[in-house]
Amino acid sequence: MKQSHTQQQQFPTSTEWIALDGTVITLSQLLLHTSTLLPHTVSIHTLESALINWPQGSREWQRVAEVGLAQPPIILVHTTGAITIADGHHRIHRARQLGHTIIAVKSITLSELPAVYTRVFGC
Repeated sequence: MKQSHTQQQQFPTSTEWIALDGTVITLSQLLLHTSTLLPHTVSIHTLESALINWPQGSREWQRVAEVGLAQPPIILVHTTGAITIADGHHRIHRARQLGHTIIAVKSITLSELPAVYTRVFGC
């Protein structure tokens, strides 16, 4: 799976994930498929192993410092016990920086989503 961003101005405006077979899922599609889920809180510690850790000095850390926590909840995709943070890495890092120990997320198993998600996010 490859994650890409369409860059306009300072921050990405479109996130998409591309499977090896060329299948594409956009962030908009993912948000639509998870729009009825209710957020629940989880320990940030349980998410740390799935977080992207950018190199020091990366522009991504500037984004972490600027992101708000009132954004839509983080979406977690669970696969056979493993987790993938599909959206929200910057928010989780920001919450950690601010000393939070829990964060609101939306979580869903791959089997609850259309089969195309398994091709893109399957582990």
